[in-house]
Amino acid sequence: RMPHLSMKKLFRDAVRDLLPRRILRRPKLGFNPPIGIWITRDLVSLVDRYLSDAAVRRTGVLEPAAVSALLGELREGRRDVSLKVWALLVTQAWLGTG
Repeated sequence: RMPHLSMKKLFRDAVRDLLPRRILRRPKLGFNPPIGIWITRDLVSLVDRYLSDAAVRRTGVLEPAAVSALLGELREGRRDVSLKVWALLVTQAWLGTG
């Protein structure tokens, strides 16, 4: 343990000769995963399984019509509601309704 050194400082020192100075000094950047692509392409089967009308009714926590409306907006490209659909998908999966 080195109480006065951060892991970030150690990492920057380790790669100092490999990266340009502007990269080493810039602030930390966030990472936004491609959730929209995941739920409209790669995870369609999970979305269909966990957010089907029957699965939503089994849980009894979400309003089936509202979930269906959000899925329609996303699939028809009317509005990007991918983060909302992701939250619903994770909630239903956590509740174990699939």
